[in-house]
Amino acid sequence: MRAEQLRVVVAGTAGGVGATTLTSVLFHALVSSARPAPQLLDHTGGTLGTRLPDGAEVTQLDDRWQLHDLGPLAATAGVAALADPTCWLVVVGAATPRGCALAAQTLDAVAASSSGDGLGRTVLVLAAVAGRHRIAAEVAGLHRPGLRAVVLVPHDDALAAGGRIVASLLSRATGQAVRQLLAALPVGVTAEVPGPVGASGSSTAGRGGPGA
Repeated sequence: MRAEQLRVVVAGTAGGVGATTLTSVLFHALVSSARPAPQLLDHTGGTLGTRLPDGAEVTQLDDRWQLHDLGPLAATAGVAALADPTCWLVVVGAATPRGCALAAQTLDAVAASSSGDGLGRTVLVLAAVAGRHRIAAEVAGLHRPGLRAVVLVPHDDALAAGGRIVASLLSRATGQAVRQLLAALPVGVTAEVPGPVGASGSSTAGRGGPGA
């Protein structure tokens, strides 16, 4: 995949599952890795900018690819975006039984779409929420042949808080999940996995993979 023909769409399975938060943390990780920043697109016209850890000011901009917060439209506009072979989809869902059910519906829609290789350009991120949710069986059932990766992100108070994200407060596990997600994305996004956004820690991923 060539960087000059690349768009990464981040879309939630529902409102409030963390698509904007994930986009913000991904953007911060890319900028912190000393690589030129992607074009940043916001579906809300302002919310994304208020979450970015260091704001939207960057020293270098790479206009050959885009990072797009698509909001809670994974099953519709997110799936449709995969018709463009230069587009990758990051599906964000809540790590709850209901969240897994919505994620399954979205993945099935990707598999049924005419794009053919859509699952190979799709990464599923399940973001933990407060409380205990036993979803091991549901997560196991989400794996689809060809799906690029499944990334599980633990609850992080630094992400759950509203307003601008304070990068220095992100947990080690969040940093690990961000790096796993970046590793699952195409080389056009990042030729190397950036250093700690938190530092190394534990998280669960399939072949690759934050949210909140």
